[in-house]
Amino acid sequence: MSASGYRLPTEAEWEKAARGGLSAKRFPWGDLITHSEANYWVYSADGVTNYLTYDVSPTIEYHPSYATGGFPYTSPGGSFGPNGYGLYDMTGNVWEWCWDWSDSSSISYYASSPSTNPLGPVFGSYRIRRGGSWGDHSGAWGCRSAFRASSPPETTSSDLGFRSVRNFVPAGMELIPAGSFQMGNAMDPNEGYAIELPLHTVNVSAFYLDKYEVSKETWDAVASWAAANGYDINAATAMGKAVSHSANTVSWYEVVKWCNARSQKEGLTPCYTLSSAVYKTGGNNSVVCNFSANGYRLPTEAEWEKAARGGLSGKRFPWGDTITHSQANYNSDTIYSYDLSSPTGFHPSFATGGFPYTSPIGAFAPNGFGLYDMTGNVYEWCWDGYSGSYYAASPGTDPQGPAPGAFRVVRGGGWNNDAQAGRASDRTSRISSQRGNFLGFRSARTVP
Repeated sequence: MSASGYRLPTEAEWEKAARGGLSAKRFPWGDLITHSEANYWVYSADGVTNYLTYDVSPTIEYHPSYATGGFPYTSPGGSFGPNGYGLYDMTGNVWEWCWDWSDSSSISYYASSPSTNPLGPVFGSYRIRRGGSWGDHSGAWGCRSAFRASSPPETTSSDLGFRSVRNFVPAGMELIPAGSFQMGNAMDPNEGYAIELPLHTVNVSAFYLDKYEVSKETWDAVASWAAANGYDINAATAMGKAVSHSANTVSWYEVVKWCNARSQKEGLTPCYTLSSAVYKTGGNNSVVCNFSANGYRLPTEAEWEKAARGGLSGKRFPWGDTITHSQANYNSDTIYSYDLSSPTGFHPSFATGGFPYTSPIGAFAPNGFGLYDMTGNVYEWCWDGYSGSYYAASPGTDPQGPAPGAFRVVRGGGWNNDAQAGRASDRTSRISSQRGNFLGFRSARTVP
């Protein structure tokens, strides 16, 4: 289970995934089912009416859209809406094999199963299958998220299939799924700056991103290793109000060298090179990033904005269109109608003990991708060189910014910035050598 390859889900993994974040519901979407939501057999005791009260499909037996051309009456993958986790066909179409054994002891397995990552009984004659199918006569009853069935592992059938899983998400990171999003200012064009326009569609490949801004504790652990292995970031003036707070006062040069050191420390391939050698010393704007390497790196500006939005579209912030101190650590004022904090000023919970008024990482709720502090606390360095007109000509897929110069993009606003700076579309930059108690970062990795 610790290998990085593909495998079947456990029964527990399957059911959690099928429920899509809903609790105490029959199906991934709620308590009723019709042929508009899944490809399944509608069972009727009398050939006229549905057998189950929660099966409200107007058609008896097979799905009318797919009961053509002879068996099997499967439907194309993704023919119905996804569940809350973006997964398709968790109900109906074909049963899905799971890892777990099933035997006579599995009848009572729930009563004694581990509460963390249960793997099923240790032996058996059958394997678990879940989700119902296009033609199984258990119908809607078998399509419930809780329904359990099993078959001998050598069984082959036109209503038996599977999906695979991987558990290679690096510790402390979240997978940001591949796909397109609307990048730029989706609100009133006069609300932000011209550099946030035009609003445009960008397709971003899947990548991993740190859940949290890099803490002072994590910075120090890597920097100590780096100092003993040929890096000059031991001379950096990285600060942090406490070990649990974001590392700050770090320049772009120091951050990318730190990412290389973290990669080497963990046995990964560093992303940043200078003249084909691993970048370890000095400050140079000709550093090259190998985006296919498996090591740590800064996110591109497009990756950062997609991640910050957390799956929401057309909103100012990762959670919606207004902001208060209950959602982020920023400097509130009365200028913007969407800033609803009272009282205004620095965050009242963290404006103590002298500058900087940072907050512990993860002090606020995460966004839709499970990421913390994408708005406020500290600005976050990105890979991209900066150009105010870049959006007008940037590539539609995986843009990496204009030719690098002395300035690099920073995103997200900080503890001392106002609400406008914390908008998901806000763009600004700092010179690569600049340090400040409002400047920090989080690292990314490319999905293999």
